[in-house]
Amino acid sequence: MALGARGRDVLAQFLVEAVTLSVVGGLLGVLVGLVGSRMIE
Repeated sequence: MALGARGRDVLAQFLVEAVTLSVVGGLLGVLVGLVGSRMIE
């Protein structure tokens, strides 16, 4: 906001970042789960 961004811009950036981190974390969790289950077999 110090650089002239509006509150809506800050909120949009925050939401995009949160969604991106959630998707990446979810995909990594699924990948680790699949690899772990294959190693147990």
